[in-house]
Amino acid sequence: MAHPQPEEPAVPSEERQEKLFATFFAALYPAVRSAAYARTGDGQDAEDSAEEVFTAAWRTMAVVGLFLAVLAGCSGPSDAPSARVDPGIASGVGPLSGTPLSREQKDALADNVVTYDEYTSGYRRYVACMAASGYHIVEQGQENQVFRYAVPAAAVDAGVDDQCMDQQFWYINSMWQLSREDTSTQSEGYAKCLRAKGIEPAEHAADRYQQVVDAGLDPVKCAAG
Repeated sequence: MAHPQPEEPAVPSEERQEKLFATFFAALYPAVRSAAYARTGDGQDAEDSAEEVFTAAWRTMAVVGLFLAVLAGCSGPSDAPSARVDPGIASGVGPLSGTPLSREQKDALADNVVTYDEYTSGYRRYVACMAASGYHIVEQGQENQVFRYAVPAAAVDAGVDDQCMDQQFWYINSMWQLSREDTSTQSEGYAKCLRAKGIEPAEHAADRYQQVVDAGLDPVKCAAG
């Protein structure tokens, strides 16, 4: 996942951006295209719509929120967020580096639900893993019960961040953030845009995202508030 880096621009390195984008593209493009085809009934329109979504995400690097909102909208009922996570969990390895998942992460994922305690424990294991390799996370508090932090650029460049993330935290983090999507700042941004157009926002973030798109609004600009 994208992490701001201390004492450097608060975006991942170019190499990390490309890796993150490739990971999400490979995992989610089929679902995004299928959902677009179900709406339009036209293969070319579906491809164009899917490409627009990924282009917008790349332009802003709003990877987590935007892609999880799209995944939520494409993959099932909005009252079961933890069921919409990358099926790669079953492979037992993380998507960034192919590092095997820790036993603790596997146990947390076993019931397909991540609690706040499990999320916090996974984050602490990730921080400890980084520290064990000589890299120290700069913690920046929480927003919407999601940890904000910065990662040393050297850890990203060395691949240690990918390995620790895969081993201890990637899927736990993905599931937890997806479950928090309805109360995220992006979801509130969608609601604000919709109300400005006289549209009553839906309850769930994925549905709000679809309302924004259907209204001809820019979801990236709306998510940014």
